[in-house]
Amino acid sequence: MGRYESPDYQVLHQEGKYSIRHYDQYYTSSVKENSLAGRSGFGVLFSYISGQNEEQEKIAMTVPVINTLDADMTMEFVVPKKYNQGIPNPKDKRIAIKTHPKQDMAVIRFKGFTNQKKLSKVKKLLSNWIKAQGYQASGSFLLARYNPPFVPPCFRKNELMVKVHKKANSKSN
Repeated sequence: MGRYESPDYQVLHQEGKYSIRHYDQYYTSSVKENSLAGRSGFGVLFSYISGQNEEQEKIAMTVPVINTLDADMTMEFVVPKKYNQGIPNPKDKRIAIKTHPKQDMAVIRFKGFTNQKKLSKVKKLLSNWIKAQGYQASGSFLLARYNPPFVPPCFRKNELMVKVHKKANSKSN
């Protein structure tokens, strides 16, 4: 996946498939989504990066494709860093540009298809690991997917992530 740009981060702590990362600020183009399959959101966002923006500029594809996993699910494409000082405005009013501030995120890597049952299991694993590390999660869980749909499940790279902060009474790693 080295040919696609992704948000910058530094690994603060890692244990196997788990990590705590500090992300630099980044931006996404975001649209409401109604399923993990992404049938409604992907096309809208792909049109935006294909030139359906006020500047009529083609924007490079990036990774990961992100879904917020809460009642108001979204699908998001990361905006390449070269646009940080001037992101092309979407023509489609369903698209919002979101700012993701500098933040620490707990992450678990996993392979295969993503569905609600699998995500519930992975979310529980990550939540238990976060607690064991002396952190507390806050905000929505995010699903980050790095591969096109035609990649076989055993080769798909996925991550579940959530914003975290150290508990006040916890020791530093």
